[in-house]
Amino acid sequence: MSKGADGRRPSCLTCEGSSSGSLNSPRRLSLRLCRRRTVSREPREVLQEHRQAAWTLRRKRTDVREFGWSQINAWLPSSTVTRPDFDSYLICATPRSGSTLLCGLLESSGVAGHPASYFNREGLNGYADDWRIARPRDGQIDEAFVRAALTAGKTSNGVFGGRIMAETLPELISGLAAAASRPAVTDVDLLSAQLGRLRFVHLRRRDVVAQAVSWAKSLQTHFWHPGEAVAPGGQDPHYDEELIGRLVATIERSEADWTVWFAAHSIVPCEVTYEELAADPPRTAQEVLDYLGLDVPPDRQLVVGHRRQADQLNADWITRFKSH
Repeated sequence: MSKGADGRRPSCLTCEGSSSGSLNSPRRLSLRLCRRRTVSREPREVLQEHRQAAWTLRRKRTDVREFGWSQINAWLPSSTVTRPDFDSYLICATPRSGSTLLCGLLESSGVAGHPASYFNREGLNGYADDWRIARPRDGQIDEAFVRAALTAGKTSNGVFGGRIMAETLPELISGLAAAASRPAVTDVDLLSAQLGRLRFVHLRRRDVVAQAVSWAKSLQTHFWHPGEAVAPGGQDPHYDEELIGRLVATIERSEADWTVWFAAHSIVPCEVTYEELAADPPRTAQEVLDYLGLDVPPDRQLVVGHRRQADQLNADWITRFKSH
């Protein structure tokens, strides 16, 4: 992550003046609550509430994952849930920049929401069906969709995490503007009206040729991430210099768009590079959590859920393209 001129990292703040693991058993929940005890209350009183919460879960005879976090929070003493000084953060990226890896790491913390591409046009209908809400009309994201996304993307501390690509931002802004009951002055005002107090993480890849090669392979094979269904119609990967060149131009244009948008709204994002992330995923994710002011619970570890996909074919294509 980059440092400022004074040698310090900038705070992961958004815009000046903008508005606004697993719980597998009642016993583990009770133990976790005991660790979060505050000194402002008698230990005996807090312990009794912890036992009551555990008993309630045991009486239900179910895994707490079957419940929404809002239901679980209703059973917990208020002192156990630490509320951060922001509501939502967005990972601002471009395809094949490591955003899936970063999203998984942050989600595994248990305190950074469930970041995903909720606002990607291609996935809107699928999310709406999963959430049992009406599909967005004409692909326009409305306030009902955003509310459902917030419910799905929050952790128990109230933090929402989302991922957004440069080409998705104008679509999201347009949809929110059309659905807004009153006009907003800026894009950030529109976003904040729906997502609350915002912070931004900017994830980019220094080697845009390597990024374009990875993107080209996925477009050809229809294979994006391990464990995901592969859409039909894919083909064996083959070197296509014209395609790689177009994708390099697209990435550079998208990164320029992010730079302009951040500057226009006085946003100083958390800067993260793919190269840092690939070299040490847990450390890089921890630095993002530090920016956000989020503490990982002592009984959790950051989990690397995605492996690096680049192989010798990627290296050959990169060398070949750069040699021209």
